[in-house]
Amino acid sequence: PYDEDFDMYVFLKVIWEGRRLILIISLIFALFSAIISLQINNYYSSHALLIPEKEESSMSSSIGGIASLAGINLGDGTANKTKEAIAVLNSRKFITDFIQKHNLNMPLLAAKEWDPISQELLFDESILGQDQSWERDVKLYEAYRKFVRDHYSISEDILDSGLITIRVQFISPNLSKEWVELLVTEINTYFKEKDIREA
Repeated sequence: PYDEDFDMYVFLKVIWEGRRLILIISLIFALFSAIISLQINNYYSSHALLIPEKEESSMSSSIGGIASLAGINLGDGTANKTKEAIAVLNSRKFITDFIQKHNLNMPLLAAKEWDPISQELLFDESILGQDQSWERDVKLYEAYRKFVRDHYSISEDILDSGLITIRVQFISPNLSKEWVELLVTEINTYFKEKDIREA
């Protein structure tokens, strides 16, 4: 029903008289939004999908599809190998060995931003200048925690198909892609060496 007490003219008059305050508030919010967006780094995500093949009559199976193109071979027993692969990929030893082998301490702990023009990481000089060795165990542990908390995830398909997704996000699109590829190589090497030992 029509509200007889409502006066459109009075309403518009109040809005018009308060236009400056409304404009100032809008500009303040726009300024804060711009500042925040400029301070937040863009994160680029890369992932690899490991696809197990169906078991054959000989009861042998291997990681196929996209994974096979990357050289993955998890051997026989798709279900068991999928669970084992997830356990290995999530293990602290595998991740710390990976960080140490590929010298990821510095980019994980000291990277400030990615320069898209030079295609290089820019580092926080205040962190780099600290009198601490990047090879120390304490740095490795910090890098491990940051990697698993902010940059790395492993997931299995909820339909129990055996699909495994390795995902890495980082401020550098080049490094996020490279790290995923290296992780695929490392898990492949792990199972190859395991097969040799058990042969």
